[in-house]
Amino acid sequence: MLMALERHIESAAQPDTGQPEDPPLRWYVLRCYAGAEWQLRQGLLKRGIDAFMPWHIVEVRRDRWYHGVIKALFPGYIFIGLEPGQHTDEARSVNGAMHVLKLDDKPVEVSEAKMSSIRLQAADEQMVSWGAKAKVMRVNVGDWVAVPEGHPFAGTPVEIEAIDKRGQITAYIGDLKVPFPLSALTEACTRVSKAIP
Repeated sequence: MLMALERHIESAAQPDTGQPEDPPLRWYVLRCYAGAEWQLRQGLLKRGIDAFMPWHIVEVRRDRWYHGVIKALFPGYIFIGLEPGQHTDEARSVNGAMHVLKLDDKPVEVSEAKMSSIRLQAADEQMVSWGAKAKVMRVNVGDWVAVPEGHPFAGTPVEIEAIDKRGQITAYIGDLKVPFPLSALTEACTRVSKAIP
Protein backbone atom coordinates (compact mmCIF):
# COMPACT_ATOMS: atom_id res chain seq x y z
CA MET A 1 0.00 0.00 0.00
CA LEU A 2 2.86 2.33 0.86
CA MET A 3 4.52 1.70 -2.51
CA ALA A 4 1.27 2.55 -4.32
CA LEU A 5 1.09 5.86 -2.44
CA GLU A 6 4.72 6.63 -3.31
CA ARG A 7 4.05 5.91 -7.00
CA HIS A 8 0.99 8.18 -6.92
CA ILE A 9 2.96 11.03 -5.32
CA GLU A 10 5.86 10.51 -7.74
CA SER A 11 3.60 10.59 -10.82
CA ALA A 12 1.77 13.68 -9.54
CA ALA A 13 5.08 15.49 -8.97
CA GLN A 14 6.38 14.88 -12.50
CA PRO A 15 5.77 17.78 -14.89
CA ASP A 16 3.90 17.27 -18.13
CA THR A 17 6.55 17.36 -20.87
CA GLY A 18 4.04 17.38 -23.71
CA GLN A 19 5.74 14.36 -25.29
CA PRO A 20 3.66 11.28 -26.09
CA GLU A 21 3.85 8.44 -23.59
CA ASP A 22 5.32 5.07 -24.47
CA PRO A 23 2.77 2.72 -26.04
CA PRO A 24 1.22 0.29 -23.53
CA LEU A 25 2.87 -3.09 -23.22
CA ARG A 26 1.14 -6.37 -24.04
CA TRP A 27 1.56 -8.62 -20.97
CA TYR A 28 1.82 -12.43 -21.07
CA VAL A 29 2.68 -15.23 -18.64
CA LEU A 30 5.92 -17.05 -19.44
CA ARG A 31 6.50 -20.56 -18.06
CA CYS A 32 10.07 -21.30 -17.04
CA TYR A 33 12.14 -23.98 -15.40
CA ALA A 34 11.82 -24.19 -11.61
CA GLY A 35 14.40 -21.98 -9.93
CA ALA A 36 15.28 -20.17 -13.16
CA GLU A 37 12.94 -17.21 -12.65
CA TRP A 38 15.64 -14.69 -11.66
CA GLN A 39 18.06 -15.77 -14.40
CA LEU A 40 15.27 -15.60 -16.99
CA ARG A 41 14.21 -12.16 -15.76
CA GLN A 42 17.77 -10.87 -16.11
CA GLY A 43 18.13 -12.44 -19.57
CA LEU A 44 14.87 -10.87 -20.76
CA LEU A 45 15.87 -7.42 -19.50
CA LYS A 46 19.23 -7.69 -21.32
CA ARG A 47 17.32 -8.37 -24.55
CA GLY A 48 15.07 -5.35 -24.10
CA ILE A 49 11.99 -7.26 -22.96
CA ASP A 50 10.17 -5.97 -19.87
CA ALA A 51 9.91 -8.68 -17.22
CA PHE A 52 8.06 -8.71 -13.91
CA MET A 53 8.78 -11.41 -11.34
CA PRO A 54 6.68 -11.04 -8.19
CA TRP A 55 8.85 -12.16 -5.26
CA HIS A 56 9.03 -12.48 -1.52
CA ILE A 57 11.69 -13.45 1.00
CA VAL A 58 11.61 -16.86 2.65
CA GLU A 59 13.68 -18.11 5.54
CA VAL A 60 16.03 -21.02 4.74
CA ARG A 61 18.19 -22.85 7.25
CA ARG A 62 21.78 -23.66 6.32
CA ASP A 63 23.64 -25.53 9.02
CA ARG A 64 22.99 -23.58 12.24
CA TRP A 65 21.90 -20.29 10.66
CA TYR A 66 18.78 -19.02 8.98
CA HIS A 67 19.11 -16.92 5.82
CA GLY A 68 16.66 -14.80 3.86
CA VAL A 69 16.34 -15.97 0.25
CA ILE A 70 14.42 -14.30 -2.58
CA LYS A 71 11.81 -16.66 -4.03
CA ALA A 72 9.35 -16.18 -6.87
CA LEU A 73 5.80 -15.61 -5.67
CA PHE A 74 4.61 -17.87 -8.51
CA PRO A 75 7.39 -20.47 -8.93
CA GLY A 76 7.92 -21.40 -12.57
CA TYR A 77 6.16 -18.30 -13.96
CA ILE A 78 7.02 -14.68 -14.70
CA PHE A 79 5.22 -11.92 -16.57
CA ILE A 80 6.62 -10.43 -19.78
CA GLY A 81 5.66 -7.07 -21.30
CA LEU A 82 6.08 -6.82 -25.06
CA GLU A 83 6.31 -3.56 -26.98
CA PRO A 84 4.81 -3.17 -30.46
CA GLY A 85 7.03 -5.12 -32.83
CA GLN A 86 8.20 -7.63 -30.21
CA HIS A 87 7.01 -11.23 -30.38
CA THR A 88 6.69 -13.96 -27.76
CA ASP A 89 9.28 -16.04 -29.67
CA GLU A 90 11.95 -13.53 -28.61
CA ALA A 91 11.17 -14.25 -24.95
CA ARG A 92 11.04 -18.01 -25.48
CA SER A 93 14.58 -18.00 -26.88
CA VAL A 94 16.07 -16.78 -23.55
CA ASN A 95 17.74 -19.42 -21.33
CA GLY A 96 15.31 -20.79 -18.76
CA ALA A 97 12.14 -20.03 -20.76
CA MET A 98 9.81 -22.88 -21.70
CA HIS A 99 6.64 -21.47 -23.29
CA VAL A 100 4.03 -18.71 -23.12
CA LEU A 101 0.76 -19.70 -21.46
CA LYS A 102 -1.81 -20.31 -24.23
CA LEU A 103 -5.50 -21.02 -24.57
CA ASP A 104 -6.56 -22.62 -27.87
CA ASP A 105 -3.12 -21.86 -29.41
CA LYS A 106 -3.52 -18.16 -28.59
CA PRO A 107 -1.28 -16.56 -25.93
CA VAL A 108 -3.25 -15.49 -22.84
CA GLU A 109 -2.93 -11.71 -22.57
CA VAL A 110 -3.06 -9.99 -19.16
CA SER A 111 -4.56 -6.48 -19.19
CA GLU A 112 -2.79 -3.40 -17.78
CA ALA A 113 -5.44 -3.18 -15.04
CA LYS A 114 -4.74 -6.78 -13.98
CA MET A 115 -0.99 -6.10 -14.00
CA SER A 116 -1.52 -3.09 -11.75
CA SER A 117 -3.53 -5.29 -9.40
CA ILE A 118 -0.86 -7.98 -9.21
CA ARG A 119 1.92 -5.39 -8.76
CA LEU A 120 0.13 -3.96 -5.72
CA GLN A 121 -0.46 -7.40 -4.23
CA ALA A 122 3.18 -8.37 -4.90
CA ALA A 123 4.37 -5.19 -3.16
CA ASP A 124 2.27 -6.11 -0.12
CA GLU A 125 3.68 -9.67 -0.14
CA GLN A 126 7.22 -8.26 -0.22
CA MET A 127 6.56 -5.99 2.74
CA VAL A 128 5.08 -8.85 4.78
CA SER A 129 7.95 -11.19 3.91
CA TRP A 130 10.50 -8.78 5.39
CA GLY A 131 9.43 -9.92 8.80
CA ALA A 132 6.06 -10.54 10.29
CA LYS A 133 4.14 -13.04 12.30
CA ALA A 134 3.35 -16.38 10.70
CA LYS A 135 1.65 -15.83 7.36
CA VAL A 136 -2.03 -16.66 7.21
CA MET A 137 -3.55 -16.76 3.78
CA ARG A 138 -6.70 -14.67 3.50
CA VAL A 139 -8.54 -15.28 0.29
CA ASN A 140 -10.82 -12.67 -1.19
CA VAL A 141 -12.23 -11.92 -4.60
CA GLY A 142 -9.62 -9.98 -6.58
CA ASP A 143 -6.61 -11.67 -4.94
CA TRP A 144 -3.98 -13.40 -7.04
CA VAL A 145 -3.03 -16.95 -6.00
CA ALA A 146 -1.13 -19.84 -7.53
CA VAL A 147 -3.31 -22.72 -8.71
CA PRO A 148 -2.85 -25.50 -6.10
CA GLU A 149 -0.95 -28.69 -6.88
CA GLY A 150 -3.07 -31.51 -8.28
CA HIS A 151 -5.24 -29.20 -10.40
CA PRO A 152 -4.90 -28.28 -14.09
CA PHE A 153 -2.40 -25.42 -14.63
CA ALA A 154 -0.90 -26.00 -11.14
CA GLY A 155 1.28 -23.07 -10.08
CA THR A 156 -0.17 -20.66 -12.65
CA PRO A 157 -0.92 -17.21 -11.21
CA VAL A 158 -4.68 -16.57 -11.38
CA GLU A 159 -7.04 -13.90 -10.05
CA ILE A 160 -9.99 -15.01 -7.91
CA GLU A 161 -13.25 -13.95 -9.53
CA ALA A 162 -15.72 -15.72 -7.22
CA ILE A 163 -15.99 -17.91 -4.11
CA ASP A 164 -19.30 -19.72 -3.71
CA LYS A 165 -21.00 -20.92 -0.52
CA ARG A 166 -19.49 -24.40 -0.89
CA GLY A 167 -15.96 -22.98 -0.95
CA GLN A 168 -15.42 -23.45 -4.69
CA ILE A 169 -13.09 -20.83 -6.18
CA THR A 170 -13.45 -19.63 -9.76
CA ALA A 171 -10.28 -17.92 -10.94
CA TYR A 172 -9.10 -16.48 -14.26
CA ILE A 173 -6.01 -15.32 -16.05
CA GLY A 174 -7.09 -13.59 -19.23
CA ASP A 175 -9.83 -15.79 -20.70
CA LEU A 176 -8.53 -18.96 -19.03
CA LYS A 177 -10.93 -20.14 -16.30
CA VAL A 178 -9.50 -22.34 -13.51
CA PRO A 179 -11.84 -23.71 -10.81
CA PHE A 180 -10.56 -25.34 -7.60
CA PRO A 181 -11.76 -25.76 -4.00
CA LEU A 182 -10.75 -23.30 -1.30
CA SER A 183 -9.53 -26.23 0.81
CA ALA A 184 -6.87 -27.01 -1.84
CA LEU A 185 -4.84 -23.90 -0.97
CA THR A 186 -1.78 -24.89 0.99
CA GLU A 187 -2.02 -22.37 3.81
CA ALA A 188 -4.80 -21.98 6.37
CA CYS A 189 -7.60 -19.60 5.53
CA THR A 190 -8.98 -17.86 8.59
CA ARG A 191 -11.26 -15.25 7.10
CA VAL A 192 -14.82 -16.33 6.35
CA SER A 193 -15.34 -16.23 2.62
CA LYS A 194 -18.46 -14.52 1.33
CA ALA A 195 -20.44 -16.01 -1.51
CA ILE A 196 -20.58 -13.98 -4.71
CA PRO A 197 -24.07 -13.75 -6.22
